Formats: sequence, structure tokens, C-alpha cells
Amino acid sequence: MEAAEAAVGFEQQPMKSRLWLPALVASLLLCMEIYALFFDIGSQSKLKTSTLPLIATFQQGINEVRDRQGGTITWHVPLTGQELREQDAILTMARAQALVRFTDGAELNIEPDSLVVLEKSPTEESQRLHKIVVRLVQGSLTKQTAGTQPMSVDLAGSHVEDATGLALFHLRRNGGQIDIEVDQGTVKVGEAAEAKIVDSTQKATIREGKVEVQTLPVRFTDLKPAGGARIGRDRRDERITLEWNQITDGYAPDFEPVVVVSRQPDLSDATEAEIKDNKDGHLRAQFEASEDGPRFWQVRAKNGSVKSKIGTLFTVTRTTPEVTTPDDEHEAVVDQPISFGWQPLGAIVTLETSATEDFADSKRLAPQPGEHEVKASFPAAQKLYWRLRADYGPGVGMAPPTETRELTIKARPTLKAPGKFKSKIRTQTSQLERFLEELAGIFWFNSAMADEIVPRSQKIAVELEWENIEGAEQYRLQIAMDSDFKDIVLDRKLQKPEFVYKTRQTAREQKLYYRVASIDPQGNQGEFSDAQELEIEALPEPAKKTVAKAPPKPPKSPEPLKPPEVKPVLLTEDQRRDRERFHLSLQLGAAYHSRSFTSLTRPTTSVGAGMIPAYGGLELAHRLGSAALEADDGHGVSLAVGAALLAEQAEPTTAGIVVEKFPIPLLRAWVLLEKEVWGAFGGVGLYGSTSQKFSWNGRHAVNERVMVLGVAGMLTSSQVLPRAWHWRTQLGLVGSGA
Repeated sequence: MEAAEAAVGFEQQPMKSRLWLPALVASLLLCMEIYALFFDIGSQSKLKTSTLPLIATFQQGINEVRDRQGGTITWHVPLTGQELREQDAILTMARAQALVRFTDGAELNIEPDSLVVLEKSPTEESQRLHKIVVRLVQGSLTKQTAGTQPMSVDLAGSHVEDATGLALFHLRRNGGQIDIEVDQGTVKVGEAAEAKIVDSTQKATIREGKVEVQTLPVRFTDLKPAGGARIGRDRRDERITLEWNQITDGYAPDFEPVVVVSRQPDLSDATEAEIKDNKDGHLRAQFEASEDGPRFWQVRAKNGSVKSKIGTLFTVTRTTPEVTTPDDEHEAVVDQPISFGWQPLGAIVTLETSATEDFADSKRLAPQPGEHEVKASFPAAQKLYWRLRADYGPGVGMAPPTETRELTIKARPTLKAPGKFKSKIRTQTSQLERFLEELAGIFWFNSAMADEIVPRSQKIAVELEWENIEGAEQYRLQIAMDSDFKDIVLDRKLQKPEFVYKTRQTAREQKLYYRVASIDPQGNQGEFSDAQELEIEALPEPAKKTVAKAPPKPPKSPEPLKPPEVKPVLLTEDQRRDRERFHLSLQLGAAYHSRSFTSLTRPTTSVGAGMIPAYGGLELAHRLGSAALEADDGHGVSLAVGAALLAEQAEPTTAGIVVEKFPIPLLRAWVLLEKEVWGAFGGVGLYGSTSQKFSWNGRHAVNERVMVLGVAGMLTSSQVLPRAWHWRTQLGLVGSGA
């Protein structure tokens, strides 16, 4: 038997151990929901995506208020002006309040520790009576503004209905019961035949589903200010006045009023206000609020038997703006923007200006939204009076203006015209541009016809400078072909007193005219300077090339022949200039070369070598260090790049690699160190080339590569022809290897 009991205990133990898992999961989910609800785990709510009918807008929230969109479980912080739709819920925490405005204009104040669901809108098609339906899940609420549509508030097992929409009432949970007080009109409380009509002289109580109605001996109504009214004051020690009406049906001393004021919606820190004399049928009380912000107040019977609804107000101290700009020493100029600024303030600040000290003809300027300054300019020189005013809106009004300040608007000073002009002309035609100009006439050997094809000109840069004018931020330069500046070829604004104008020097003499004006930081331009004339000389005539005649043969002499005297070759200016240019050459030659072959389909590589008896190439060479070549010990560096067509003369040395037979293009480059010898050039230097070719013979893919590095030698002689073109003879020796 003991064994059986032990077995049973052994079987039950695992089942008990599994019971903690569902409890843990449920606890975690509950903790997450509570954290999200009370500690605002979600961000502020964004635009609603619900397609349900619109029922209200969120007007104001005090302290911790949350909303939940219908059909979701996430709570958010509502935004002022946010749309609320059917099935949306509003939750207020302790010491929090929310104000909701329905589409018919009615306003509902949701009090602390309350949860309200907006169930039906008056435009819902399924609602025949077209009424607003609100469900009070917990807490209290007050309808403080009448609307145009009926409203029904559903409670647990009962409801309160305003059949006209004009009633104002207050629902307050008090332990296990709900108290209903009516400030205006009548409401129906309860279900069907048991429903009872309650007016402003009565109080209804719902307890355990039953409705009880009693006549009140006293009522405190018409609380002013209430409903979130803004109360303005000029000083923080200024007392705030509260008013209300009292309807008494009994012995008045038994219901002596007491007014309490608090900074919390639940009146937890309430203090008593001072009761004043009754005037014009209104009772009054006053209190001091050392700080701005919301205040909550209530009128109570001294014996505590009757309480009014809670009134809400906001105290705002009207503050004069603090001026930041401009200061008293600011120098203003006509048409110059002036910034009138102030410290940020919770009001709309405007600038007030006038030509008289009493502001009889004042003008007001408002800032752009979100800005704390007004920018203004004035078209005429004058003495200006100005001040700032802050408008806090309805209920608060205008703050006292700042002290009146003076601002003298002076006439704009005229900037003088620049002077002390300097000019310089510099040639800018490059060697490549000279080469391209002459390339256009390569097939024209008649000089007269070539001049028509290629006009003689060269680029020049005209460098202009002038004095720097104090107070000028920019300069305006105009260049024209005439002194009247009717034919303007350049009109530009400059940051510095200098400019480089690029043009061309031609075979004809030219004249240009230019002038400059100063511009201040506000964009105002002064007078132009006197026109300055600039003369560009014509290009000189080109030097004629002459071919030296061969010297006459020396007469026979019986004397022994002497070795001829070697004279240095004297190059003309055109010949020396010709050395600076690019040279295009067509070359023929022979080469011994080697190649490498790599199969892309098999792991096989191979090399091959062969002799090519003849190949051709086209190269473009340019001599560097041309200035040194014009010296007596002329030497320099030549750089050449080009391409050649290398014939297929190398066979792979490894069997299995088959290549197609066609020439391979070869990119070449060399660098030669040159030395002038008797009018010709000789040199030695590095030579390099590389190329790569891919071929396919139907079965194999082969990548063929040629890389050549070697030493090249060159001997060049030139024969100068008309228009500085020449024939060149070049001999070269290239050693190469793969």
C-alpha cells in the first residue's frame, strides 16, 4: 500500500510543477500592460488610421492622460486636436483630467481615475435617434457645455440620458454608488418604466441598480471661472476672484458655503479661499496663486452635505517682452533690414512703430510663426519710435508694452567709385592649342589658303586690378567694345578688386573699355568709375622661313686638304618653337618578341617566341624640357605613347594549347633621354608595351598576353618645311622579353 501511495505521489509531482508556467506567463503579460499604461511605454499617438465614424476631438489633457484606438490594446498620449472615433477610449490617471469636444459642440470633462469609451456617434446610420453614446466604465465625468444632439451615458446596469442635448450634469462615483447632479435642464436616469426625471433642484443616486431621487436643500451653480478659463493678471500677487450662485431650500445658515482651491484635480492639497460680500446675487471668494498654471476649485456646504462640481481655471501672468535687439547704439540705414528681437515668451509678440512719441499713427508687425524677431526696413531717413507688445489671447489680454525706444534711420552713404587701375596682358595659348591649330592646315601647303582655314590668333589674359574701397562688399565690373558701354561683353559682380578677362589677340588691333562700381553689404551700388581704355596690339607678322643655300665648293688647291671646320647649327626662332610641340610619327620596324599563353578551360600554361620581320605603329611624342633644348647644351626628355599591330609569329611550346592566327594590338610607351648632336637628336631610354587577347577555337579558350620591357635607342633628324612642318627620320633598336 505504501508503495502504491509513493507511486501516486511520484506521478502527481510533475503535474504540480507544470502549473507555475501558465501563471508566470499571465503575470508577465499583466505586468507589461500595467507598465505600458502607467509609465508611457508607447510614443505619442500619430494620425489615426481607423475608418470608423468621427465622434469627437481631444481638446486638453492635464497630467497623465492616455487614449486607445478602437480595436487595439495599445495606449498612447493623445495630442491636442487629435480626432477621436467610435470605440476609442480615454483614460485619466490620479490627479489627471481630460477635455473632449464632440462633433455637435458638447464638451465632456473626464475627471481623475476615470475610463470612458466613446461608443456611438450621432451620425451613425444604425442609430435611429442619432444620439451620442458614451460608456462610463469607472470614475466620474461632467458635461460642462451643451450640444445639439441627445447624449446617453451608459453605466453598469443603468444609464443617464439627455434627450435634448441641452442639459448640463455631473456623474460622480462615491463608493458603491453613483451620484447624478444636474446644473441645467433635465436628464432621465434609469431603465424603461423605472426611469426617473431629475432637474437642477434634485439629486439622483444609483445604488445596486435602483434609482433614488431627493430634493436638494441647497445648490451651488454657475461657477465662474470654470471650464478651463484663462485668467490674466499683471502681477503674481494679484488675487483671483471666484463667483457662483446659491439656491437654498431650507435654513440658509445650515448651508454656509466654503470655497476650496487646489493645484490638483482631486483637490488633495486644497486650501480655503476668502469669502467676500454678496453682490448682485453672486457670491464671491478670492485667493492668491503664487505660480501660473491650472487651479481646481469647489464650493461646499460647511457641514459637508452638498458639494458643487469642480471648476477649472488657468492663471497666466502677463509679462512684458524682454528686448534683445537692436541695442540703443544700433546705427540704422535706409532700406537696411533691422532685427527687432525678444526672449521667447508664451504669447504673440508684435512690433509697434510710430513717427510720433504718443503712437498716434502706430503700425504693428507680427513675426513669422515660431520666430522670436521681426525684421523690418524703412525707406526714408527719419526718427522712429518703437516698442513691443505681448498678446496672451482671449481671457488674458495684452501685457504692458515695453518702454518706448528711439531709432534714428540715417540716409545711406554713397560709396565712391574705385580708382588706381592697373592692367597687364599675358599670353595664354598652350602648346597643344598651337598643335591643333596647325593640324587643321596639315593638308594645305599653300600658305595663303592655309591662312584662310586657320586664322592667326592667340589666347591672352587681361589682368585688371583697382583699389579696395572701404565699406564695399562687392564690385561690379563692365567691359564693353565702346566707351558709351552700349556693346557690353561682360557684366559681373566680384568679391575682390581684381579680375582676369580672357580673350584673343588677332591680326587686328583692338580697343576695350571697362569701368567698376562699388556695392555695399546691403546690395546698394555706387557710381561707376570713369571708363578705362585698354589697347590690345595686333599680332606681329609671321617670320618668313628661308632655306639656306649650299655653300660653294672650295677651289682645287695643290695644298693638302684640311678637315672642314665644324660650325654649330643655329636654329631659327620658329625651329626652336617647333621643338616644343607634339610630334605624330608613323613607324616601321622589326622585333623579336615572346608571349605567354594560358588555357581557361584546362590547367595549362605555355610560352612562345618569334621574330617579326616587319611591323608598323603610330605614335604621338612630346618633348619635355624644351627650354633646355634652346640652350647651347640642348638636352631634354621625350615621352611617346602609341599603338602597334603585332603579327602572330610566336607558337605555344606546350602541346594542347591551340591559338588563332591573327595580329594582336600592342599598346606602347617609351621615355628617352635626348641629346642634341649636330642638329639632330639621339637618345636612349626605357621602352615598354603590354597587351592581352582572348581567343576561342571552338573547343579551347586561351588568354594570350604580351608584356615587353626593354631599352630603346633613337636617332632623329628633321627637315623644316613651310608652316613649320617637318619630316622626321627615326632609327630604333628594341630589345624585348616576356
